[in-house]
Amino acid sequence: MFHTGEKALKKTKQEQLWKDAIILFNEWIMRSKTLNQAFENITSGFVNYLPFERCALFAYSSTDQSGFGLYGYQLNNEEIKNINENIDGLPLIKNYIQRLQLLGGHIKNLPPIYVSEASEGLPIKYVKQFQLESIVIAPIYVPSESKLIGAAILDQGPGKPFKISNEIFTTVMKFGQSAGEILAKFGGGRPKFPKASETSHLSPREIEVLKLVAEGASTYEAAKKLHLSEYTVRDYVSTVLQKLNAKNRTEAIVKAIRDGII
Repeated sequence: MFHTGEKALKKTKQEQLWKDAIILFNEWIMRSKTLNQAFENITSGFVNYLPFERCALFAYSSTDQSGFGLYGYQLNNEEIKNINENIDGLPLIKNYIQRLQLLGGHIKNLPPIYVSEASEGLPIKYVKQFQLESIVIAPIYVPSESKLIGAAILDQGPGKPFKISNEIFTTVMKFGQSAGEILAKFGGGRPKFPKASETSHLSPREIEVLKLVAEGASTYEAAKKLHLSEYTVRDYVSTVLQKLNAKNRTEAIVKAIRDGII
C-alpha cells in the first residue's frame, strides 16, 4: 500500500510539473511583440521548458505543398532559413498531412511525431548537416481554425538518441497549439508567412535584408544586425534589385510591399 501511494504521489507531482511548464511556455510566448519575436520565443520556449536542446521552426504552405525554415534556436539560424522543401521530398510529413486531410476539419488535437532515427523521416542531407539522431516533430496548429501552419523539429543535441514519455508527448502537443494561436494573432487569424508563391524567387535571407532596408537601415546597420559583412549585404541587395527588376532600392521596396512580400 505504501509503495502504491508513493508512486501515485510521484505521478501527481510529475503531472503538475508538466502543467506548470505549459503555463510558463504560454506566458513566455505571450510576451512577443512582433512576429520575429514570436519565432524566437516559441523555439527558445520548447527548449527552456522541455527536455530538448535544439529547436527549428518551419512554416507549411498548403498552397505550394512546401515547408520552409523560419527560425533555429541553438542551431545555425541562416541554415534553417535557407531550407525550403516540397513535402514530396518529406514522405513522413506528407503521409501525416494526408491522414489529416482524410480526417477533415474540426480536429482538436494533433499529436507530435516521434522518430527514433531521423534518417527514416528526413532527407539524409539534413540528417548529416545537423547531425540528427532522434527527433520529435511538433505540429504548429491553430485549434480554433483547425489549421496546420507549420512544425517545430526538436532534438536533444547532435547525434543524441532519446525517447520521450507520454507526459512529454502530450506537453509538446499543447505547446504546438499555443504556438499556433500566438502566430495566428499576428496575422489577424491567418499568419502571413512569406509563401513561395508570394516571394517568387526571393530567398528568406533576401527578404530579411529587404525588410531592414525598408525600415530605413543602412548597409552597415543591416550587416551588423544580421551578423554579415557589408559586402554580403550589398550582394543581397543587388540580387533583390535584379530579381524584382527594380532600378533602385525605393522601387524594390514599393514592388515588395505591393506584392505582399514584406
